[in-house]
Amino acid sequence: MRGDTTVDVVYSNEGGVYFAGQIVDGHVRLRVPDSQKIGGKIIFKLQFLFLTLEINLRWLGHASVSWTEGIGDDTESYSDTETYFDTKTVILEKKPHQHGYSKLVPGVHRYPFRFQLPLDIPNSYQGFCGWVRYEVTVTVVRLWSFNISECVPFTVISHLDLNTLPYANTKGIAQDEKIMNSLCCMPGNITATITTDHLGYVPGGAITFTAEIHNNSNTNIHPCKAALSMKVRYHANGQNTEGTLILCKLRGPAIPRGSSCQWERQRLPIPPSPPSFLHGCKLIDIEYFVSITLKPKGLGSSLFVPLMIVIGTVPLHTATHIIPHLEFAENHLLKNDKSPLYPCYTFKSRRGEEAQLALHRTHIRKRVF
Repeated sequence: MRGDTTVDVVYSNEGGVYFAGQIVDGHVRLRVPDSQKIGGKIIFKLQFLFLTLEINLRWLGHASVSWTEGIGDDTESYSDTETYFDTKTVILEKKPHQHGYSKLVPGVHRYPFRFQLPLDIPNSYQGFCGWVRYEVTVTVVRLWSFNISECVPFTVISHLDLNTLPYANTKGIAQDEKIMNSLCCMPGNITATITTDHLGYVPGGAITFTAEIHNNSNTNIHPCKAALSMKVRYHANGQNTEGTLILCKLRGPAIPRGSSCQWERQRLPIPPSPPSFLHGCKLIDIEYFVSITLKPKGLGSSLFVPLMIVIGTVPLHTATHIIPHLEFAENHLLKNDKSPLYPCYTFKSRRGEEAQLALHRTHIRKRVF
């Protein structure tokens, strides 16, 4: 066996996806070569020369947010962090009777580990201005040589039981209107109402909604649009910033002037997404909206009607949902080389909808821990 000494972490759960409160287990794999090339020619035998003082693991769960506001000399930066756990465990201890070190023969050595995750930690998340990450760093402390370290991330899914939220099983309804003024015609209005069977959903299911639209104006309306969006708010140093991601969207019919439209039982599939509110994290809030957008032809502004919903991990007992398993999460999460697994979003942000969502606040608020 030739090459450099390497170490890595192998999780028992392939993909490294765990629920909050679950035990993370697996083993550390240490590869000790019996020879090494120097300059491509000379080979030194290294048997019994790998002297290890200790092998330890550092378990870290933490969050960070940062963003910049302003232009030029008026730029101001905001940032904050919080830690959920920072624990060190030793899987190969020092040998007092062997001068404090262990001799490792060439080959592959495996050292099992187990770590209990806290129950009240937030879901893993990666956003534009912040993140929640979980990782373990293995360090091989060597004698008369540099230490060897490797950091390996894993994903945590935090439960949100929809059955503990009284409003999750209630019918959802939102409506609004827009007055259409014209220089040469009588003023009219556009009204839109969006309804859902309930307000609580889980990833893997779909949101079934009905939209009722009345165009009582002299202006035609472009094809209406429905969307499922995720609004994220970041907090640092007493300041806030926010952004919106469009997770799924539908295109509906156009509505001629003086006509109405009943857009019935339409479905918006829910992709893998972190639960609403991101409970346990004080730096990041997450909210979800189902919305209808109506754009009149001409220079008029759009009518935007959002309805806030809740995304959880445990479905309603009275609703028919697909229960998200770990296998579902593993197959639909985006994996980077050195980053945890996060949901994969396929639609870009829409600035206009971000501004309108900020104006439509609801009474559902993040629970206090």
